[in-house]
Amino acid sequence: MTQGSISEALAAEISLTPSVSIPADARSVSKRMLIDHVGITYMGAAMTEQALLAYARELGGRATLIGFPLRVPAELAAVVNGQNCRANDFNETGPGTDVGPRCVHTALAVGQRT
Repeated sequence: MTQGSISEALAAEISLTPSVSIPADARSVSKRMLIDHVGITYMGAAMTEQALLAYARELGGRATLIGFPLRVPAELAAVVNGQNCRANDFNETGPGTDVGPRCVHTALAVGQRT
């Protein structure tokens, strides 16, 4: 099985799963993680360098760089927002377990792209 087909199968499984089938604890943690990571990304956005913003501004796109009034390609938004989220090390998953920024900001960017 190729990597693409595994990703497609996983995406299909997730998109077809009714939210009531997801345990309440998992939904609660996911909601808290989303809110937490978007909030601390605003804090990390203050640390973003102007050179990166100038580059992002040139590219244009559909996804939001949190904390900035510009749209960029989804791939760049996921990376920059994820890095800004990690910049202050306040993400609730704690140091060394930084899956939250990757998941949250990838999902937000893909959602904006589509």
